[in-house]
Order: sequence, then C-alpha cells, then structure tokens
Amino acid sequence: MLFKTKIGKKEAYLYILLEHQSSPDELMPFRLLKYLCNIMDNHLKSQKAKKLPLVYPLVIYHGKRKYPFSTNLSDLIDAPKELVDSYFLKPFQLMDLGQIDDKVLKQHAWSGVMEFALKHIFARDILPYLKEIADILHKLTLSGGRHYIEIVLQYLLERGELSDQSKFFSLINKEIFPDVGEKIMSLQNN
Repeated sequence: MLFKTKIGKKEAYLYILLEHQSSPDELMPFRLLKYLCNIMDNHLKSQKAKKLPLVYPLVIYHGKRKYPFSTNLSDLIDAPKELVDSYFLKPFQLMDLGQIDDKVLKQHAWSGVMEFALKHIFARDILPYLKEIADILHKLTLSGGRHYIEIVLQYLLERGELSDQSKFFSLINKEIFPDVGEKIMSLQNN
C-alpha cells in the first residue's frame, strides 16, 4: 500500500508492504529498494518533478517466528564492511574533465587519452587535439595498446568535428601507426 502525504509543504510517501509469505525473504531490503526506485520514478514522471520524494518503507511481517534477516540493504552487499560503509549509497565520485588541465590528463597515458578525447570531442575541429596526443597514442600502440587506440580514434572520427578528414588519416599514418589508420578507414567504409 502506498500512501501520499505532506511533510511541511513537501510531498512524501509511506510505503507499507504487507508480508504474506510463509517464509521471510533474505533479499527483502533489495526488493524494497526496487519498489522505492519505482515509486520515485513514477513520481518524477507523473508530477514532472525535478526532485525525488521521501518514501518511508514499512514492512509488516506476521510470520510465526521472529524475522531472522537483516533489514539493512548494506548487509546484502558481498564486500568488506569497510568498503560497503565507505561507498555504498554514498554520493558518487565525479570526474569533471572540463575542470582538469590537459597536462594532467596527458600524464596518465592509458586513461588520459580517452579522457582527453572525451573532454575535447565537441571542439569545432578535433584535429589540433589529436596532434596534441599523437605521441602518446604512438607509444601506447607500441606497448600493446593498438586495439585501445583504434577505439579512441574511431570515437574521434565518428563523434568529433573534422575540418579535413584526409589530414586526420595522414596524421594517424605518419605519427601514430600506419596500420591503425588503415583499420579505421576500413571500418568507416563498412
């Protein structure tokens, strides 16, 4: 049963789940989470709201024996307690690439080239940015990262703006790795 009420001037919901199972459910906290998310999602859609409502879950259990399982969702997570306490249902970590200097991104070769590509993908011309990381891409190709580099370059080609596509492939063939440019060109033609 779902009851809608007001707390102050804000809408809130009281969700009462009548437990009619003959045996308690160890995953009840997870079931409740799914129900709560559905209620919140429905509220956002039906009310065209920008904020989530408070939903207070209440499970009424009427089994013959005492309820044997934890009511805490975090107890269901199969990880060390310290990690669960530190990360589960906490604010997510945000990496705002627009606020990170390009020099810092380029210091982390493997992750940095993709982050650099993501950061500059909406530039009017992606070619100058490709030139900035060409040497890093070349080194990564030589150290076993060829497939990864193909993915980065394919992303730049498909999503970025290019003033001159022939210069893009020329740069790849001369400064990164000839076969990589050919592979991307063949993918583009398919």
